[in-house]
Amino acid sequence: MTKVTLDNVGSLLDATTAATIINDNSAAIVTAVEKTLSRDGTSPNQMESPLDMNGQQVLNLPAPATLQSPLRLTDLNSFIGGGTVSTVPTGGTTGQALSKASNANYDMLWDDVVQSVGLSAPADLTVSGSPVTGSGTLGLAWATAPTGTGAVVRATSPTLVTPNLGTPSAINLANATNMNISNVSGLGTNVAAFLGTPSSANLRAAVTDESGTGALLFAGGALGTPASGVATNLTGTAAGLTAGSFTAGSASGLTSGTLPAARTNGHLNGEPSNGNAAAGEIGEYIESVITNGSPVAAGATNVAKTLTSISLTAGDWDVSGVIQWIPLATTVLSSYSGSISLTTNAVDITNGRFSVITLQTGITGAGNTDGSSVLTPCRFSLSGTTTIFLVGRAAYTTAGLNMYGILRARRVR
Repeated sequence: MTKVTLDNVGSLLDATTAATIINDNSAAIVTAVEKTLSRDGTSPNQMESPLDMNGQQVLNLPAPATLQSPLRLTDLNSFIGGGTVSTVPTGGTTGQALSKASNANYDMLWDDVVQSVGLSAPADLTVSGSPVTGSGTLGLAWATAPTGTGAVVRATSPTLVTPNLGTPSAINLANATNMNISNVSGLGTNVAAFLGTPSSANLRAAVTDESGTGALLFAGGALGTPASGVATNLTGTAAGLTAGSFTAGSASGLTSGTLPAARTNGHLNGEPSNGNAAAGEIGEYIESVITNGSPVAAGATNVAKTLTSISLTAGDWDVSGVIQWIPLATTVLSSYSGSISLTTNAVDITNGRFSVITLQTGITGAGNTDGSSVLTPCRFSLSGTTTIFLVGRAAYTTAGLNMYGILRARRVR
């Protein structure tokens, strides 16, 4: 019950004041009574805050009748048989179960569930200890003990019969050892000697011992009269002929063309027409062009953005590029820069790979011509195929800007 504090009536002579105090005291009593528990169940009869028993017992509780009824100690003892309930151990993993840890009451632990495991084997092996249901050892033994020596001997005194290998279509001698070459039929004397003891002298003897037709004639060594051909691919000094010392038709068998200029250190023949050098050759040219009709939107202000890229194979390259900037009508442009980079969307500030233009005052795009980031040739010495990127970055406000341009490379060597 809520504690009630009542005011004293000072004097009944002042009827109005006395009536007010009496009425307020009556209202306070009514409010306090409303907040007490009713012993006969008169409503309202519910707690509106926790009930603090202050260490006192609640006596004479009835047996629990519903799921919300309090459980008495006597009720607990009736379904656990009395004694002490031990705490279930924490932990465990999926698939484990509680098992006895010792003979002591309530001593439990989480343990792996052991299933029955059996083993079957071929007829020449016998199995013992199968199945294992909790603990134990599976065993295997030969039904008939093996005889002889070696990694695997399964039959008693086996007899090996000489196999019929037939005529092999091909023989791989890569792993053959201790072969007597002299016993191989069909080889000439000098060929067998070379195979038995490789040397330049034995090779020369083996070659000169044979004859035939085709690209290499072993007998006589005469090359005969060569067929008609073009001498334009002859360079340097060949068989006593100095490059450029004769013209087409002046040598037997040569009907057209002339020997080109001799190749010396620091001099290589160039492309003789307006064609392109072949891939891998000096002068090979690769480019990627983004036209002003299909520009690429620049990244956010001060954020690098890749315009295009090319893939270069191993070699020594000169790479250059140009980025043209197109600010939108309301763009206020402060600076723009270009870079030849080994990383996409990243500016490379290595000397020669970077160009930047900073404007002292912002320029609005409307009515202004395009700006250019010119990247002069820089060297890339590559050990393997590598992607080179043309990257732009601009500082601006209000709107944005677009980029177009070219990335190109020339193989130097």
